Amino acid sequence: MLRRLELLRQRHPAARSFLSFAKRYCDAYRNDYGWVTTGASNLEELNLLMKEVSIRRRKEEVLDLPPKIRSFVPVDISGSKAAFGAVEGFLEWFAASDPARPNDTEFLARLTKVRVALHKAKQKAVEERVRDVVAGGEKVVVFTCFAEGIARHKATLGESAVTITGSDTAEERMRAVDRFQSEAGVRVALCNIIAGGVDIDQGLLAFAPGGVTEMGLIALAIEADAAFVAVHHILRILIVLVLARPLLALVARRAPKRPSD
Repeated sequence: MLRRLELLRQRHPAARSFLSFAKRYCDAYRNDYGWVTTGASNLEELNLLMKEVSIRRRKEEVLDLPPKIRSFVPVDISGSKAAFGAVEGFLEWFAASDPARPNDTEFLARLTKVRVALHKAKQKAVEERVRDVVAGGEKVVVFTCFAEGIARHKATLGESAVTITGSDTAEERMRAVDRFQSEAGVRVALCNIIAGGVDIDQGLLAFAPGGVTEMGLIALAIEADAAFVAVHHILRILIVLVLARPLLALVARRAPKRPSD
């Protein structure tokens, strides 16, 4: 499906400038990070403008796909004291906190602790679910936020699984995808949610040299995740600031001393 902002790349007459187009057709608004252009507005007008230069086809008209099925599988975690303890600790802290003085940092830290505990508690159930699907002759893609979970699944599944994580290079990721698609013995793809789902444009922007502002504007223009791109650039700047001084001092100590006059 064509994204609205992709008309900018194709130099459509309706897309004379980024900001005017975003405000008119993407319901753009400005937040603390810049312009948010993921909305939609004046679609009937845009549809009329596009009729003379585009052909619209729905996915079901051009692809023979099975119906999408979403199912929720309850998991019994009653045997995990760590999961129950993390949940109860979070609820007690949240009930005792002052709504007038929110602490987002501690909230996210405690919530992440709960997520990690629940992730570990349902590990066995996920393994059984994956084995059931594979036994039925299907291949499985498993997404998770935690590298530790991917490592545990990989240790259990062995060579029948490939992994795609943030530590993999682009070539390694492509090899894993090719193996999963072409090799009959590879039945499972274990993916980190970010590494397995980041568009190539977004990934390149996140690691490309350049200022945070410029990269963020480009991310908005191509409808990438501007926050994802900005965080990577800010982290890179912080790492340079922290490591530059000790590295320069180390180089200075190891450099050969010049003979005095």
